[in-house]
Amino acid sequence: MITKTRAFRRALINAIVLVLFIILSSQFYGTYWILILPAGFFVCLFFTIALIKNLIFWLEKKNDRNFSGLPFLTQVFAILMVCLIPSRERSKQHYLMTVKLPPDRKLDCPCHLYLEYYTVFGQGAWGADLNSEYLTDSLNFRKYLGTYDEANMPIRVICHQDTIKTEIQNEYPNIETKTYSLKALQTAKEFQ
Repeated sequence: MITKTRAFRRALINAIVLVLFIILSSQFYGTYWILILPAGFFVCLFFTIALIKNLIFWLEKKNDRNFSGLPFLTQVFAILMVCLIPSRERSKQHYLMTVKLPPDRKLDCPCHLYLEYYTVFGQGAWGADLNSEYLTDSLNFRKYLGTYDEANMPIRVICHQDTIKTEIQNEYPNIETKTYSLKALQTAKEFQ
């Protein structure tokens, strides 16, 4: 039976370790990245070695009646699960602050909106932090606007009646602009 072989046990253990490591590291990466990076290197190294060994096992036993590709496919399934885990750039684990969007008297902004900030990568004394920014009215929606480096300009939000315009400076001098409808955001009831 293929599930009783050493190759399958190795694949299952490596798959579980990889998925658990990715889930846990996405929760603590913002603060403990200096410890997680070397651990991630070793987890990925052992996973890759096991993946290659299981591929060789599958190719050597391809004529067996038992399904010898199960160990390899178990690890491929783990890779697919890791790809489905949400990005840590949208992590709300490390709350930074909430700021009320200032009303612009010139632009006639009737909305009561807030910007929420979360640290997704904290470098401490070694450099600027990476923060994610959300737009919310605290009742109907929370919209992910993007991620910015503290060393650069944060995401600029401009409100004019029902229109909300965001400007994100990606690479100098490129500025990405997005436009949202306040009514559409409130009726969608989407919390990201």
